[in-house]
Order: sequence, then C-alpha cells, then structure tokens
Amino acid sequence: MTTPRSSTSVLVTYQGTSQTRFDRHYYVGHHPPLVMSAWHRYVLESLAAFFPAVTPSRTVTTSFPGVRA
Repeated sequence: MTTPRSSTSVLVTYQGTSQTRFDRHYYVGHHPPLVMSAWHRYVLESLAAFFPAVTPSRTVTTSFPGVRA
C-alpha cells in the first residue's frame, strides 16, 4: 500500500496604495518563470497569478497550489 502524496498551497499577496504602480504584464512575464526555476527543485509543481476583477486594485495574489509536502 502506498501513502498518497499530500500537497500544500501557498498564497503570496502584494498590497499597495492608490499611488502604487503595478505592471501586471511584466509581473506575469517575469516573476512566475523566475520562481519556477528557483523553486522547482524544492518540489514546486505549479503556480498561478490572480488579479482582482476590480481595476485598479491594490492587491495581487500569487498562488503556489502544487507544492508537494
């Protein structure tokens, strides 16, 4: 009998003010590939960036749903 693998989700949020500039295209194009290359060897299997539907918003959430425990 094998023990099922468990997974852990990690959420990272970024808060700003109404004057904070956040470039979504730059973030999605640069940060997820950088995080995957740095953390893949530490069992990170996937990640996703989520943005609130309300624009402009001061919160960005990055989810790491595929972290093997």
